[in-house]
Amino acid sequence: MSALVASLATLLVAMVVIDRRVVADAEAQLLDRARSLLRELEGEGEVLGPDHANDELDEYVHGGVAAVIEAHGQLIAGDDSMPRTAADGCATVSGAAERWVVCRLSGEAGARVWLGRRESELLGHRVPLLMGGGVALLVVMLGAVVAGLWMARRSLAPLQRLRRAIEAQGDDTDMQAKLPRSGLVEVDVVADSLDRTLARLHEEVERSRGFAADAAHELRT
Repeated sequence: MSALVASLATLLVAMVVIDRRVVADAEAQLLDRARSLLRELEGEGEVLGPDHANDELDEYVHGGVAAVIEAHGQLIAGDDSMPRTAADGCATVSGAAERWVVCRLSGEAGARVWLGRRESELLGHRVPLLMGGGVALLVVMLGAVVAGLWMARRSLAPLQRLRRAIEAQGDDTDMQAKLPRSGLVEVDVVADSLDRTLARLHEEVERSRGFAADAAHELRT
């Protein structure tokens, strides 16, 4: 049970580490695109108009990326449904229906650019990771159960042999035979004790037989 808990904890920690790495890589890519887009928008020292801004966006809003462009506080292009942050930099924010990883950069000519990706798309690796980890844990658990049963059967084999030897002591001649030794101290101690008990029983049986023989002789005479 403790091994299972440790395995689950390891899987969850690995998932958290992977999540952070994926989000960090996505933020770096979004910032790079935002810088390039800002350079295009303010290439001549002033912000391009809506038509040109929409043309520029086509080069940057692929691979699940959404973008919003403002000029002097006014929306001029992009997906207005994407949530926006209040400061430059990257953050994970909640939208109307889901969470987004959004990065914002401001230009010197008054343009602001937000680029973002849905968190659900970035963290799409979770399902296969959990499924793969779950299957691996199941295989490990089954292997542990099989190994445990095999070890238990192997450990109990000396006791089984001792049991069969005791059952074989069915007639009086066999009662004097020594029980087999397994090499395991604990089992051999039990065998020694049983040998002594069987020896005493054999002596009692012999005395009883002698007494019965004497009594029968007296009755006949």
